[in-house]
Amino acid sequence: MLWQVQSKGEAPMARLIILGLVVAAVAFVVRRLAQRAARRRDTAAQEEKRFTPTVRCTRCGAYLDRSRALSHADGHTCPEHAPE
Repeated sequence: MLWQVQSKGEAPMARLIILGLVVAAVAFVVRRLAQRAARRRDTAAQEEKRFTPTVRCTRCGAYLDRSRALSHADGHTCPEHAPE
């Protein structure tokens, strides 16, 4: 067994190796959890940006974001088809 060492000099070295492995394992787990949390935040931000309301241009029929469309009495138009 690992804890039953034959000579006196090997016991501290074995304990240091085990301690190092435990510290490395804890650091690995913490890093993985942080990466997952960051991925979830990025995914949530992308989903919010992915879907935006669209409207159809009355002149050319193209769909564009409502924020970019120009609203008029006859409907929405692209900036390229803005009435003068």
